[in-house]
Amino acid sequence: MSGSLGGLDFHEVPARSERTDWVSAGTSWTTNVTLPDEQSQRTALTAYRARSVQEERWFGPVQRPRLLTTSTVFRGDGDAISALIPGWGDSGTAHEGDTLGSQAVDNTLRLYQGDTLVGEANRYQPMMASRTLSPEPLPYRLVSENRRDAWAGPYSTATRTEWGFTSGRISPGTLWWNPSLIQLDYAVDIDVDGRAKRNADITVTALHLPTATEASAIRRVTLDVSYDDGVSWHHARLQHRGDGWRTRIDAPRTAGFVTLRTTARDARGNSVEQSITRAFGLR
Repeated sequence: MSGSLGGLDFHEVPARSERTDWVSAGTSWTTNVTLPDEQSQRTALTAYRARSVQEERWFGPVQRPRLLTTSTVFRGDGDAISALIPGWGDSGTAHEGDTLGSQAVDNTLRLYQGDTLVGEANRYQPMMASRTLSPEPLPYRLVSENRRDAWAGPYSTATRTEWGFTSGRISPGTLWWNPSLIQLDYAVDIDVDGRAKRNADITVTALHLPTATEASAIRRVTLDVSYDDGVSWHHARLQHRGDGWRTRIDAPRTAGFVTLRTTARDARGNSVEQSITRAFGLR
């Protein structure tokens, strides 16, 4: 079945399948894939080179909050911070994902100044708007927590992502200011069932979005791995190669899943801490 909406063509296909699309080179394209009443994911605008071939996977591990643009988190001239954080992007290619049509998911977003809660949102009201904030530059923590224990899928049953940044009153004449939130991407070789080898390599990439206005070099990345849903942790030794930090897991024979806990910090002091329960499976 196929149809169109706003000039875009939608085609109904099995959730586990392969699909090939041909697009015009030099034109910017975006892809939006939806599991009705469960989840949708999308890409940023992308222009492809002539005769090039790209492969994308959808709805697989590792799912966690992932932004494609800085525009969904901003401070305006009214001394308040607003934020919308989609909680269910998968890894490999930059995908942003949400679960607005699912009743089996719990998504919360909270903003703290120090330990004081100054803004909150949930799955029924996903856009967060803080109360009026101090004009002084102060440290803030933006915390995204997402759970989907009732879903049939076994992975990313719970995630917690905390971004740290400093914010004060924006300069006169400026419409808004966007914090430079560090994004975390994960690359691991998994099969169609979302499972990796017990000695698989994991590459963590910590990055700023291209539109970040106050981005600086990533200075530090850490990774801890758990094989018992976070009861005990193993610190991973990372090797920095190019833009990524790489390690190899050593999962016991009794383990069925890998849980991840990652931190990153840049030269300006912006930070992120992310934990993903059952990020992917083991075979």
